[in-house]
Formats: sequence, C-alpha cells, structure tokens
Amino acid sequence: MVMNSFPIRGEPGTWGVRASKLMEWCETFPDLDVEAELRKARQWLRDNPARQKTARGMARFLFAWLERAQNRGRGQPRASPGRGGVDPHVGAERQPRWGFAPEDRERFEDHPRWDDYLEDCSARYGWEAERGPWPRFEAWLKEGERCVPT
Repeated sequence: MVMNSFPIRGEPGTWGVRASKLMEWCETFPDLDVEAELRKARQWLRDNPARQKTARGMARFLFAWLERAQNRGRGQPRASPGRGGVDPHVGAERQPRWGFAPEDRERFEDHPRWDDYLEDCSARYGWEAERGPWPRFEAWLKEGERCVPT
C-alpha cells in the first residue's frame, strides 16, 4: 500500500512510497525522522516543479535526500523516550522501534497483506504505537483486516 505521494514529471503524475520501503528507510536511517524528511522532500518537489524527478528516479532521489539529511545532522530524532522512542538508558535490544511484534515481521514480511497491515495500523496507532498497541498480524487478518488492539 502507498503511504506518501510525491509529484513527478510524466505519467502518472504522482509517485507513492510503499509501507515496506518506508520501513526500510526508517531502519537504514534510525536516527532520522524519516517521515518529516519525506514531507520536506515532497514540499521541495512542489516548490521546484522544473526539478521534479521521473517515477524511475524517485527512490534514488529520496534515498539521497535522507542520506544528506542524516550526514548533515539536520534530521530530528524519531521520537522522545516517553512516546516509544529511544531511551539512552535502555539496551538497544530492548528499544521499542515499531508498533508490530518483531516476530510477526520475521514470519509475515513476505505475506501479500503485510504492507496493508503496516499502512492500516501505522495510520491508527503511529509507527511506534504512541496511540496504542498494534494487534498481532494474524489477529488483524482474522478481524477482517482492521486494526483492533489485542
């Protein structure tokens, strides 16, 4: 499922980021607020229509945008400790990063409905479950593909 859409040159006029690609970027740039940077990139493309990219070049453009933001240190941390973010006093293996259970990702990442699950639950609960716990993937499927906390 598409999470964000960006204006592009040529057809179809917009390019969307799949939830799985967003998750990859969040893992690649853990100290960066990826969603905020994507909003900045989208606004830059709107403000500079002559420099818009084609659909083929969008993933590369956004990766380069995120890489520059991280290297310049301009990105903000993903979240504060009180909202499911990183707490420097807790070991990395215990840091909450996503609303979904890590074992669900290991088992179901290739499931055809995994991206739909990510999009639905992140919209309802936030990526780091700041608005409540995510249901387990199998429960989400059984509930008619609606996010219902377990």
